[in-house]
Amino acid sequence: MVKFQWERRFLMVRFQWERRFLMVRSQWERRFLMVRFQWEWRFLMVRFQWERRFLMVRFQWERRFLMVRFQWERRFLMVRFQWERRFLMVRFQWERRFLMVRFQWERRFLMHPDADSLYIEEVDVGEATPRTVVSGLVKHIPLEQMQNRMAVLLCNLKPAKMRGVLSQAMVMCASSPEKVEILDPPSGAVPGDRIIFHGFPGEPDKELNPKKKTWEQIQPDLLTNKEGVATYKGVPFEVKEKGVCKAQTMSGSSIK
Repeated sequence: MVKFQWERRFLMVRFQWERRFLMVRSQWERRFLMVRFQWEWRFLMVRFQWERRFLMVRFQWERRFLMVRFQWERRFLMVRFQWERRFLMVRFQWERRFLMVRFQWERRFLMHPDADSLYIEEVDVGEATPRTVVSGLVKHIPLEQMQNRMAVLLCNLKPAKMRGVLSQAMVMCASSPEKVEILDPPSGAVPGDRIIFHGFPGEPDKELNPKKKTWEQIQPDLLTNKEGVATYKGVPFEVKEKGVCKAQTMSGSSIK
């Protein structure tokens, strides 16, 4: 009886202890889960708010960046447009002023005393006194074809000395590596007649500035067309009411 009661009491105590232990454990786990749930909930809330703020800041930053970029590109395009507009206007004025081409009558020829490849020419361009011109045409055009003929002369190049002789203009020729031909003016042209280019009105500069390389930049656009007509950017060398200038046989050639 004593043993039974002791075991009974022991089991009851053990049962109560385990019951209390389980209840405490249950309450502890419940509290732990609630605390964990609250912690995770707060963490998610904080994370959500942080991400929301980050996205808003990023959106505002990107919006401001795009607005600044748009304004910068707009200003850049406006500046570029103004620059290109000014450049084209300056270029148009510069090209309009460039060419002062006249007809000249070859009056007298000499061989250059210090250069076998140069002619010294005295030419009439309709001025009070004739001009002296030095041309490197000896190897291409015989002396008899140079004398007593009309030709086209570029008159507003800066005078330059060639082997000690001051050259005051340039005889314009159709040129290729194999051949050179002096440009012929239209019939009826007289010394001093001006050549015009439709689409390029205005007065030429009195003298081209060699530092600006004007001739070097424009010369590539001087060509003879399929008919041998001398052109600048496709516009013929023309004497008003008299006709156009031509090479004798050369087409598609550079003019120098």
